[in-house]
Amino acid sequence: MDRKPLALAFLVALLAAGSPPAAAEDVPRDVECLTPAQTDLAVREGRIRPLATIAGPLGREILRARLCRTEDALVYRLILFDASGGGVRRAGLDARSGRLLYDGRR
Repeated sequence: MDRKPLALAFLVALLAAGSPPAAAEDVPRDVECLTPAQTDLAVREGRIRPLATIAGPLGREILRARLCRTEDALVYRLILFDASGGGVRRAGLDARSGRLLYDGRR
């Protein structure tokens, strides 16, 4: 069974609905995650690029995405399905450039 269409539909639904704010225990204290409305505004104002345009090959693996503000950048914090290991991993993309900041692949 080809799961790519299902994964793509899930990603589209996730992006359309926006990401819920992070739980307090899930985010370091120096990081503030934006609401879906704040994320939409940042995209409309051109301060960041839409996740769908910079996710590239990671897009097929995204289970959860949030836009968070660190001391000096806006970062898409992602939880990804790791097909090679069957688990999940975390990754971060710079929301302006799309540059991969970290990837928890082990």
